[in-house]
Amino acid sequence: MDLNRYGREMAGAAGELLELVDRDRHSPSYGCFDYHYWRSKTVGFANGRLQEAAYTLALLYRNDYPGNRWRGLLEVGELARAGLLRWAALQHPDGSFDEWYRGEHGFAATAFSSYALSRAYPLLEELLEPGDRESLRETFRRAGGWLARHGDLDKINHQAVAAAALYGLGELLGDPALAGAAGRKVESVLERQTKEGWFPELGGVDTGYGFLTLEYLARCRRFSPSRRLEEALLKSLDFLSFFVHPEIATGREYNLCGNSYVSLLAAVLLAPVSPVARRLFSEGVSRENLLRQLAQDDLSRCYHLYTGLRTYDYAREVRECWQSADPPLPYGREPFRKVFPRAGLAAVREEGYYAVVSLSRGGMIKAFASPGPAESGYSCCLDRGYSLRPLRPAAGATGATGATGATGATGATLHSFLLSGGAPAGEWEGGPLRIEVPFRRGRYFFPGRFSRAVLSVLGSLPYGYLLLKKGIDFIRRRKKASLQLTSAAGATSAWRLERSIDFGAGRILVRDRITAGGAGAGTELLIELEQGSDSRVTGRPLAHREPELKLAVSEKGEALIEKELTFTPAGIEVSGKPAPAITGNRG
Repeated sequence: MDLNRYGREMAGAAGELLELVDRDRHSPSYGCFDYHYWRSKTVGFANGRLQEAAYTLALLYRNDYPGNRWRGLLEVGELARAGLLRWAALQHPDGSFDEWYRGEHGFAATAFSSYALSRAYPLLEELLEPGDRESLRETFRRAGGWLARHGDLDKINHQAVAAAALYGLGELLGDPALAGAAGRKVESVLERQTKEGWFPELGGVDTGYGFLTLEYLARCRRFSPSRRLEEALLKSLDFLSFFVHPEIATGREYNLCGNSYVSLLAAVLLAPVSPVARRLFSEGVSRENLLRQLAQDDLSRCYHLYTGLRTYDYAREVRECWQSADPPLPYGREPFRKVFPRAGLAAVREEGYYAVVSLSRGGMIKAFASPGPAESGYSCCLDRGYSLRPLRPAAGATGATGATGATGATGATLHSFLLSGGAPAGEWEGGPLRIEVPFRRGRYFFPGRFSRAVLSVLGSLPYGYLLLKKGIDFIRRRKKASLQLTSAAGATSAWRLERSIDFGAGRILVRDRITAGGAGAGTELLIELEQGSDSRVTGRPLAHREPELKLAVSEKGEALIEKELTFTPAGIEVSGKPAPAITGNRG
């Protein structure tokens, strides 16, 4: 394990924040990290969360990291201070901050930024004028009071972040009332942990946000350790470990909110009490994708790079933990099959591969060849299922079967892999895994001019943000999707997919039956199976079979296909063919 390499990469990426911040000391936006606001001027308000980057610069200014060229550098300290003061200037009178739109009064924005900037303040205190110190402490008091009065149990990770922020604010201000509010928020999160170990996010499971919740609860444990909290953390980590992929990411494709984050900070904080955490951290720092999750774009750089730096700091504090030989993570263990019925997920380790199955997304499969990466990266195969696109009849075409011509997509596209509550067996000891789901309409969320106008007007009215929040919360609960995503499950159709998955040594056999909801003529059927490397698509090996399936649906009202994934030392081989019948797949 090369800890110095990890620290060097984090410090190098953190230094790039200097290119995002307004460095003109005479500018009214001096210290602002929202490049689109102060530089491009394409937005009319500054995102308060981007000021979290001030914490990253404060760490660079104060701490010793491998290759840190910015330690003690005058301008870095000045910009960190300016970023902190700029954050305070963005606060609403009630103590809250905006992130996604003006007048949002966002719970996440207030929680995340208050945590980060309350940690930055002690590092920068000696650089602050006495008047600025008092002004900032009042900013922190208002933020703490607002967080203590509000909550977000739909996005449970926000509640965990708020708890950590309140602990930090209480410590900074010497206010036991804020620490008490933090403890109550922690308890409200723990009360909602499922028996399987995960914390519901919008009522469902998202392993990426599960890691974020774990991370901030682990931070809470540093402020106020308890046996109950430790047991909950270990239970959560045990569940999440089954869905850590070999490249040390988790399931963007099968998660409710599309989050692929795996927290090495949580692993470090739990390392003294968990062999799973120790192995996760050791594996994580050895991967080539260290920055993919923390610095994949300007937004994530501002939001997350201080997490990478603090991970390095904590890892040095517990160096003795990295001397032990800990058992492998689930993807590297002896063969097993594990199903989590309430989560709608299953994990399989067999000779030659590791796979995750999303039962609630029509039996979506993501499989990785094992034991490790090829030269081009971690070889994987993603079988989402199928998509259906109604086609516009060709000019002059008549008839009701596939003999007629069709051209151009029309109507809504249907998918088998949108959240639909697939019905697998509750217990799975062996044999094929069977799922039956309807195809659902894909809904895409892009607010138009009218929606944006309503957002702007309501956001500018006194207490208008409360109406907006209620409306947004209602929509995301109903759709079980974050509005930051562009797609969500829409109406159920009469089309259905019956899938049988048979796991064997070195191969996965998939048998599918697609039945038409009414006439199948004029419908384009897409096989959503991809081969990839490090989660990047390299091919769609069964696309040539799509015309055969389309013809079968048009003529018979159903299509049958059999697919086989074979795992070899050279990678993953995919074959598929229409099948005359699928015995026993109606489960």
